Amino acid sequence: MRLFVEDDEQQRPLARELLKQAQAETIDIVTGPPVFFEVAWVLSHTYKVPNGQILDVIEAILSFPGLRVLDRDMIISAISLARETNSTFADSYIAASIGHIHADNVATFNKKHFKKLGINLYQFLIN
Repeated sequence: MRLFVEDDEQQRPLARELLKQAQAETIDIVTGPPVFFEVAWVLSHTYKVPNGQILDVIEAILSFPGLRVLDRDMIISAISLARETNSTFADSYIAASIGHIHADNVATFNKKHFKKLGINLYQFLIN
C-alpha cells in the first residue's frame, strides 16, 4: 500500500527497499490472496480509487520481481473476470474459485453482483 498511496514518508522508502532486496534475491517475499483483498478494499473504501485502477495496482504488484504470489493463477483469473464484468476483485476471485473447483453454484445473498459474474446461485429453501 505504501508504494501506491504515498501516505507515509517513512514507510514508503522501507517498502521500496524491501522490494529491492527481493529483486536482488537477498530475501524471499511471499504473499497471497488476503493481501490483495486488503489492497482492493483499502483503495476502494479509504481512497475511493476506481475499480479499474485497483485492478491495475493488483497487476502491478503481481509483476514485482522477486515477489512470490500464492494462488497467482487464480488472482490473474479474478482480475480478468473483474475487467470483463466490471466487478470487484473480491467477488471475481470467489467466482474464479468456483470455476476452478467446478462447483455448481454459490450460496450468497449478494445476488446482483454474482449474476453479472455468470455464477449460478444456490436457491435457499425456506421452511
